[in-house]
Amino acid sequence: MAPVSSLTDLPEEIHIDVAARVVASSSFPMADLRRLRGPCSVMRDRVCGAPLVRRSLNLRRALRQLDNAETRERLIAKTYTTGNLEARFVKGMRVVFREHSRALHAPLDKLDQADRGGHKPAAYMLAMLLWRANSGAEADLRAKELLAEAADDDPTLAVWNDRGLARTVVEAFDTLWMEVLPNFDQGVPVPGPVPRADVHQCGMSGGHDGWYQWSYFCSVECRIQSLCEDIFRILGDHP
Repeated sequence: MAPVSSLTDLPEEIHIDVAARVVASSSFPMADLRRLRGPCSVMRDRVCGAPLVRRSLNLRRALRQLDNAETRERLIAKTYTTGNLEARFVKGMRVVFREHSRALHAPLDKLDQADRGGHKPAAYMLAMLLWRANSGAEADLRAKELLAEAADDDPTLAVWNDRGLARTVVEAFDTLWMEVLPNFDQGVPVPGPVPRADVHQCGMSGGHDGWYQWSYFCSVECRIQSLCEDIFRILGDHP
């Protein structure tokens, strides 16, 4: 194989793979993408705009670094069509909290797509929405599985405590406030979880307040119920 005399001599697929890796891991993905484009028309038109690059973009980080709302919306739309997981998460949350007015049984297919791609905030919010609706044993089992997926560490240990879910929750709410409910304090209150018949007794009269370790709860179901109540208490904490 003849030696490569310049970067432009490399196959286009290699350029695309490099660009995808850069925008996935960069602290400033949009700035680095502009640098990659440079004056080269091939890089600008065929590499940096390739579906793999848009799909790999760290969209959550990119959106936080863009001040213009229209620019953010265009970026969400472009990356969504290529299967970007954060874009699917944003679109899925908008279906629930905007298009279907926070309904208990809003379509969850976009969130499910993001989860199946490995998006932990999507897995977490999908679990909370399924548990909130209280639609049966199958949905409850799926919610438990999703929480295990969302945990940062060993799911059998971390999923039921703050350490395992704290970062995922922060990321989920960061996207929710920025791209889904930027004016949430002026919106319609979000319905809380559907009451359940199996009320648990954990020795804490008045319910749970905040995040607690597993030892404070009498069962897995009780812990999930507390998580769900906390989330929708926050979302519904306005007129």
